[in-house]
Amino acid sequence: MLAFRNVYDFNIGDEFQTKYIFNYNSPPNIKKSKVIGKYFSTNNDSIFYIWSFNNYYTTVNYSTSPPHLDYTFSSGIDTSFVTNLDSLINSPYSNEIVDSCNTSSDTLYYSSQYCGILVYAHNRCVACCFEGESYSWVLGKGLGSVFYEDSYASEFSDIEFELERRPLETNYFRKTAGLGRSQAFGLVNRRCRPIDYSRQCWIRPELYKMLLDFGERHVDISFNAITVNQNYTAGPHKDRHNIGPSFLVAFGDYTGGQLKFHHGDLAGCHDVHHKPLVADFGNFIHSVEPWQGDRYSLVYYQVADTPDGIPPPSFTDLDGKFCFKRGDLILTKKNGLPHPLKGYRRPKN
Repeated sequence: MLAFRNVYDFNIGDEFQTKYIFNYNSPPNIKKSKVIGKYFSTNNDSIFYIWSFNNYYTTVNYSTSPPHLDYTFSSGIDTSFVTNLDSLINSPYSNEIVDSCNTSSDTLYYSSQYCGILVYAHNRCVACCFEGESYSWVLGKGLGSVFYEDSYASEFSDIEFELERRPLETNYFRKTAGLGRSQAFGLVNRRCRPIDYSRQCWIRPELYKMLLDFGERHVDISFNAITVNQNYTAGPHKDRHNIGPSFLVAFGDYTGGQLKFHHGDLAGCHDVHHKPLVADFGNFIHSVEPWQGDRYSLVYYQVADTPDGIPPPSFTDLDGKFCFKRGDLILTKKNGLPHPLKGYRRPKN
């Protein structure tokens, strides 16, 4: 097995060009760097590299028609280091959980792709029983990390990309439960008006269709409403308009963010990252622990006191646009149901 010392053995003047992609809908970006300095710690256990770099990355700007790419360039000098040089390269993965839903494998081989150099590959799948997350690392002798891929299940990727492309609106009227980007799709309590479809259904019909498709494949409870949270800081609360069990699952590139029940049989913290949890959120106080990164969650549930006669959701094409249908009525931004908050002023932050 290779040691860190064998893998991260670079020379002054070595140049590296790295292509990286944020998600499958993004254009590739380039990192270019060159070793301009190198030294060891006094005990020879750590190595330090001084790099000059000249990078760029692109983002898709959807504010114009057609969309265009925005470029950001950066250059400068940076320092990196690798410690525990005599540790084996597979040692960071020795404590990974392996069971029926979590797999891990290691391979050591000479790669023709990298000029016959000895390489180490580590492959990992987390929560593979449901919408798993796969990781692949390849490290070469004297080459460092030559390949890394982090891939999510396609349903989460589609929904996550749509939310990155067009983030949810901040919900200023959910200040009791928390603060941030959170919106409901499907049936909602419309304050002084009867329960009916949320305006999000016809404002963002593509996203609503994705959520319904996901629910059809993976949600095994009855539901007529879906709440989508995007980096939403949820304090202790009950979902007082829900009835019966709810289905919750979280996704995104984040750490922390466990779901916490403050009492009852489920009291404590639960990891819901790609791990669905079905519970009665209407009768038990719950919250979300602090996290770092981008955290998304989906909650499928049944709205209490739903009247009979509301037609199921459907979709159609109108003049080349994907639209939401309530029974025979095609709803758009121009002719949507009356807004229950019309005339209300937004609460001050």
